[in-house]
Amino acid sequence: MSATGLVACETLEPIARPTLESSENLYIAIDPDSAESWVLGKLYETVIQKRSRIAVVQLDDDLSHSPFDGLNDGSVDLIITCTGSLLEYVDPVKARALEAEYLEAVENGEAERNAGEWRDRTYAELLGSLPPQLAASDPSNATGCTGENELPQNIVPIYRKPTFVRKEREILNWVSG
Repeated sequence: MSATGLVACETLEPIARPTLESSENLYIAIDPDSAESWVLGKLYETVIQKRSRIAVVQLDDDLSHSPFDGLNDGSVDLIITCTGSLLEYVDPVKARALEAEYLEAVENGEAERNAGEWRDRTYAELLGSLPPQLAASDPSNATGCTGENELPQNIVPIYRKPTFVRKEREILNWVSG
C-alpha cells in the first residue's frame, strides 16, 4: 500500500516545460522620442541577432510613462532603461530614501557621483523591487536618463521571464559591459 502511495506522489512531480519563447523573435521596446533609446535598442538588436536569434526594435510611445506595460502583456520582451529612474517608478519611497542617503554621502565627501558602490546599491534595490515575472541583466558602467532623480542612472536591460535563455542573458551582460 505504501508503494502505491509513493508511485502516486512521483507522478505528481512538476515537469519543466520547454521555453517556447527561446525560438521566437525578441521584441525590444524603445522610446521614439529618445535618441539614446534608439541607439541602445539598435545595439542590443544587432548583437542579439548576430549571436542568438531574430530581434526586432519596436517603438513604444508609452515607454517612459509605463515601462512595464509591454513586458506584462507579452508584446515586448526587453526594455533598456536606467536604474535610478526605474527604481523611482517601481518604488518611489525606496528611491527617495536611497537618494537622500546618496546625496548626503556625496555632500559629505564619502561618495563620488555614480561610484560603483552606489551603482550596485541602486541596482540591488531595483532588483528587489521588480515584479516576479521580470528580471534584469547586470547594469552597465555607462549612465543615461538625465533629470529623473539624483540616483545613479546606469543603463540596465529589463526582460520578461523566461524569454531569455542563459546564453542570451550572457549576451545582455556582455553588451551592458
